[in-house]
Amino acid sequence: MEEQIPVCHDGVSSGGEPPTNGSAEAYPAAYRCERMGNQRLEPISAIEDPPDPPEGFGAWSEYTDPGGRWLPKAAKAGAFTATTVVSGFLFAFALGAVPGLDMISFGAVTPATALIAGLAVLVSLVGVHEGLHGVVGHFIGADVSFTSGRYGSFRTLSRHAIQGRRETIAFYLAPLIIGTPLWFGVLLAAGMLEAPHALLVANIALAANVGGSALDFYHAWGIANLPKDSVVYNTRYRMLVAVPLNVPNNAIATSE
Repeated sequence: MEEQIPVCHDGVSSGGEPPTNGSAEAYPAAYRCERMGNQRLEPISAIEDPPDPPEGFGAWSEYTDPGGRWLPKAAKAGAFTATTVVSGFLFAFALGAVPGLDMISFGAVTPATALIAGLAVLVSLVGVHEGLHGVVGHFIGADVSFTSGRYGSFRTLSRHAIQGRRETIAFYLAPLIIGTPLWFGVLLAAGMLEAPHALLVANIALAANVGGSALDFYHAWGIANLPKDSVVYNTRYRMLVAVPLNVPNNAIATSE
């Protein structure tokens, strides 16, 4: 039986010539399709190998983000804006909450110190933020993987586990719900200990965690809008959704 080759949304077969630096065997058809920009595999292929949906559920279908292609971009832009605004408010609150904090002097900072502080913020923020995603993913029984994308983006993926809406929402919101009080506690502790550099790192990390959770919140909102009791399953290539058979068609249409 001939193997089914996934087809991208523009109708172009993904079974074309492999990259010049590799062989066809090294680049499966599904992988080559994935690399063609934002085009997605269709239909659901045996290469993705999803398990059967739970009893009483319809067939798997591809999950699409609500609001079209521009809403995620707006969420990312909002994250940067929120980072700036939240940083100012939280820092001002900390100055008033910790006695004498406004009297701490940072002194002169060399370029090397600034670089080290910046790297400390990046490592601390990414490690804690993505680590919280990973912990929740582990507890819901998913295979957790950490990836870095273009433009310095980082993300944690949960795969190969049938997840309910609540579990998936918890996965997305963990850094916001847990990371925010965590970093705020570090911020206050640094102020009480009069450690200016730790204070600066904690302040930036706290603001960036809150602002950077905008996209996580957007994804959680999309999952929350799925019909009640829906389940999701992440393959390497995309998120699949299965809806209970007793859900009316108009409810499914409203959630898309």
